[in-house]
Amino acid sequence: MTFQRLCAIAMALVAVACGTRAPTGDALGGGAAPTIAATPIPWAPRAAPSWTPRPPAVPTPLGVRFCAPADLAVYAQWDAGMTHWYTTMLIANTSATSCQLTGTPNVRALDANGKTTVRTVADARSEIDYAPVLLDPGHPLPTDRSWLVSGLAVLPVEWTPWCGDAVRVRTLALELPAGTLSIPLPEVVKGSNEVTLEQRCLVAGLARTPSLRPAPFFATILREPPPPLVLSAVIDAPATVAADGVLRYTVTLTNVTPTTYVFTECPIFSEQFVKNMRRYYLSCETTPSLAPGQSATFAMELSLEPPLTPREDWDLRWELEPSPNSASATARIRVTPPSSAPSIAPAPKRTP
Repeated sequence: MTFQRLCAIAMALVAVACGTRAPTGDALGGGAAPTIAATPIPWAPRAAPSWTPRPPAVPTPLGVRFCAPADLAVYAQWDAGMTHWYTTMLIANTSATSCQLTGTPNVRALDANGKTTVRTVADARSEIDYAPVLLDPGHPLPTDRSWLVSGLAVLPVEWTPWCGDAVRVRTLALELPAGTLSIPLPEVVKGSNEVTLEQRCLVAGLARTPSLRPAPFFATILREPPPPLVLSAVIDAPATVAADGVLRYTVTLTNVTPTTYVFTECPIFSEQFVKNMRRYYLSCETTPSLAPGQSATFAMELSLEPPLTPREDWDLRWELEPSPNSASATARIRVTPPSSAPSIAPAPKRTP
């Protein structure tokens, strides 16, 4: 056995005995061993904006027609809170082509004879520019179990409190750009030809009759499962930090997908420790991509300004933007007294 071979075996045995990690390459066979731990990419703070403006809402294409009353099926239900009544409507497009609803409609409440008994009043919400709602074609009549179905519209209508006689209503008339949609109100008493709304006069000075305040149309939201994780994050942080110090730690990002991940641009990340929060651009210039399973470690710093109060462990949170497909990680760190705090010597004991 050659002297070089004996030295290689001895070095491997010493590494095992000392509890250090032995090389995983073919060191005994003379091959080059891979790097055991990559040097962290140095901290290079490039402050990011305090907030990221959201992209403007894409309006419904002008080529999509407005929904006609004959296209729509409506499920209405009653809700109540404190002294208010609410009529909430789920609206579906039963036609064969897409259509849109937009803005805040004018709403009238009619009795059994078609007479208007309650009207819409102006509301600040009607002046807000909301994105149009695109209604998918071919939807059946919605039900109370359809709130998580995409492609529908929602219209809440508030009945303002009043101090007067009961109001009898049979239908709601929604004035749309393409015509008026008549919606029978859900029954309060089964079999009743009209809905009778009455209210105790709890507050003096209210109007004699209620009024209607519709909100703008908005779209139902489909709760989809979160997208699969692309990058995982692991924090390596000290167990303690001085209340007025600088928190220095590292974050390791790993590509957990079977394909190469490319940083098309260096993303923004946020770091937060109690009331200290910063946003920076990730220093990814030297690591433009990560192969499947490959990791990159980044040095991080967070100055504790304002200083913290020493106490039990706090949570350090690190997150790569944008979410929800971003990598995030947390670590528990204890805050110790300030490093600049003067040491107080105990008072000398009195000699009896």
